[in-house]
Amino acid sequence: MIVIYTTMYGGRMAEEFQTEEHTEPDDKFEIDNLETLKAMADPQRLRIMEEMFEGPRTVKQLAAALDTTPTKLYYHIKIMEEHGLIRVVSTRVVSGIIEKLYHIRAYSYPINKSLMSMSESSGDDGFPTIISGVLGHTGDEIARGMKSGLIDMKKDSKEHRTFMMLHTLSKLSPQKAHDFITRFEALMTEFNDCSDTETSEPDARVYGLTVACYPTHHINLPTKPRKEEKEEKGNG
Repeated sequence: MIVIYTTMYGGRMAEEFQTEEHTEPDDKFEIDNLETLKAMADPQRLRIMEEMFEGPRTVKQLAAALDTTPTKLYYHIKIMEEHGLIRVVSTRVVSGIIEKLYHIRAYSYPINKSLMSMSESSGDDGFPTIISGVLGHTGDEIARGMKSGLIDMKKDSKEHRTFMMLHTLSKLSPQKAHDFITRFEALMTEFNDCSDTETSEPDARVYGLTVACYPTHHINLPTKPRKEEKEEKGNG
């Protein structure tokens, strides 16, 4: 344990900090059990973790960033700490009250494939938990952006686009599906790499990206009625 004592100012002792020895996040922390997955796959907890990706935060700082109250976050913080998703990196005593500084456990949280396989017993709960958590978090972030004016559908134009949302179907051969998914992966890599080059831009902002491409049980695409069929219905 590294203990750092600050100096006296005007006869009053400044805050006393105690910093843990291991404060830098690990490269990755694998989610290998259903309980930890459920602890993480909550939209509010995902938002908390995203805030911590920028650096350590106190509960008060998190509450201010998420536009909520600290009392509404203590339970989430407790669950996340118990499952090793976050950890205390330092504490400080302010007016006799201990305040904790939390940080992410790792920079990435890969999920064990057994939790996503429906052939495994854990997959029955695991995969729906992942989908619900990711899509719920995405929806909350978009709604938050719209509420704050960050996303303005009226101002978004083809010449200056900052938001898109799309769901569509297409009939593909296995090879074509493979090709598209490979291109999606390359585009996502490019998207992630932009962080290294765009951070110096004064108007740069963090963007979210949620992508899913998957086979469905549909045999054929919905067919559009032919022009003559529309005319017959109109005359009838």
